[in-house]
Amino acid sequence: MKKLLTLVLLSFFTINSFLAQTTSDPLGIANTFNGFILGDLNHPGGDSEGALAVGGTAVFPTAFTIADRLPSGGNSLGYGFVANGDVTWNGGTIQHGDVHIAGTITGDVNSSILDGTLYNPSTPIDFSAQETYLKSLSDHWKNLTPNGTIDLQAWGGLTLTGTDSDLNVFSLTEAQFKGTGQVVVVVPAGSTVIINVAGLSDASSDHPFWGNMSFNGSVQGSAWTNAIWNFYEMTTF
Repeated sequence: MKKLLTLVLLSFFTINSFLAQTTSDPLGIANTFNGFILGDLNHPGGDSEGALAVGGTAVFPTAFTIADRLPSGGNSLGYGFVANGDVTWNGGTIQHGDVHIAGTITGDVNSSILDGTLYNPSTPIDFSAQETYLKSLSDHWKNLTPNGTIDLQAWGGLTLTGTDSDLNVFSLTEAQFKGTGQVVVVVPAGSTVIINVAGLSDASSDHPFWGNMSFNGSVQGSAWTNAIWNFYEMTTF
């Protein structure tokens, strides 16, 4: 998994409060993790190059690597992996940061931690409060008025073009999202991008991205720092 924060919002404060945060970090604690999952996670394999937080149970059927691209000590909070429920661990490594698991551990997590400490039981994150905040933020974003243009070619090429130097908002239907094979975003440098996607269908099984995702000419994950994909109706990702 490349360095791309995936915030899964399954279903923020006042608008003034939100606008005050957009100049700093509206995602708060979630932005210190590669994956911040509000519910359960069952991941078939691979890795999370940054820290990972799971608000429910976490199941890793095969070997999994966490926080291999972080410096010694983990993320800015000192975490490598946090789970608010039970964890089933079948091998791999948690390379940097402390591990906090609230529930029962199946498998030898402790021997997989390379430079941190296992805390069990431990719940350093109030996932309930985070869920309330993040879902409210998602609701606010979905109601923003779109100001960008959408061009979806028959072959699946999707180009999102915005001209606002501050905030560019795009709203995709479920059909438009499923018809996408490549994404190109063109907006003023430094502007924020919010891409609202309607629909309940699981994005990964119904339509994975097989093509490039380009942001102002770059296919690097770091280019997407100011962009949010808001799947505000989806319940499974």
